Amino acid sequence: IGWVTTSESSLLYVFVSFFFVSIHFIAL
Repeated sequence: IGWVTTSESSLLYVFVSFFFVSIHFIAL
């Protein structure tokens, strides 16, 4: 919320990217 939204959104983006990469490697 407020000034925190930018860092929160980038952290969420990194987490989601890592999550999908992990799923992809597990699927392989």
